[in-house]
Amino acid sequence: MMLYLVVILFSLPIFGYTDGISSDNHTNLLVGVMLNKVGLHPLDKYHFKPAIDIAFETVNQRVQDGTYLNFTLSYIFRETDGTCGIPDMIAPGIAAQMFYTYDLDAFFGPLCSEETAAVADLASFWNVPILSGVSTSGIIDDKARYRTLVRTSFRLSILGDFVAAIFKQYDWQHCAILWDDLGAYWPRLGPSVRDILIENGIKVVDIPLTTHGTLIEALEEAEAKARSKYNY
Repeated sequence: MMLYLVVILFSLPIFGYTDGISSDNHTNLLVGVMLNKVGLHPLDKYHFKPAIDIAFETVNQRVQDGTYLNFTLSYIFRETDGTCGIPDMIAPGIAAQMFYTYDLDAFFGPLCSEETAAVADLASFWNVPILSGVSTSGIIDDKARYRTLVRTSFRLSILGDFVAAIFKQYDWQHCAILWDDLGAYWPRLGPSVRDILIENGIKVVDIPLTTHGTLIEALEEAEAKARSKYNY
C-alpha cells in the first residue's frame, strides 16, 4: 500500500510543481486513478486505494503548509475488471472516457502490464504523465513509445539481463527454465527471463510446471534436455 503513497509524493516534479517554485496562479491538478476490482487481483483497490487517499491528503497538506506552492491535487477513481488479456481489457476505454470527460492532467494505474501498455499508448498521444507502481513486464520497456510512462517497480527484463550476464561469465550455453503458470506474476517472469536468454544466444528448454503431473516429471525433462538447470 505504501508503494502508491511514494509514487504520488514523488510525482510532483513530473507535473512541474515542486518546492521552491512560485506562481501567481493557483492550479488544480486532476488525476485519473484506475485500480482492479476487489478479489480479482492481489493488488486490487482494497490494497492500494487507502494509500492513494493518504498520499493525496499529504500532498494537499504540504500545499497548505507552504512546502508546495499554488496547486491542489485531486483524483477521479474508476475500477477496471482486472482482465489483462487482449481483447477483453476495458482499461483503455475507461481511460479515454475519463480523459475527455474530466480533462485529466495525469493517470495513476492501471495495475497489470498489459493494461498499462494500452493506456500508456493513449497517454503518450495525449502528452500526459502516467505512473505505475507494479507494472513490471518488458512489453513497456520502450521509452520512445511510452514516453510519458514512469514506473517505480523493477523491470523483469533487468532480471533477465542479470541471468544472461551470469551465463556469459561462465560460458554456459544451455539451460532449462522451470516456471509456474499461476497467478499474476509468474507467467510474466518465466517468459521474460527466457526471452532475454534466447536473445543472448543461449539455448533454452522452456518447461512450464503446469504441463507436468508432478515436479519430478518436470525435473526429469530438464535433466534430459538441458546440460544446466536454472530453477526458480
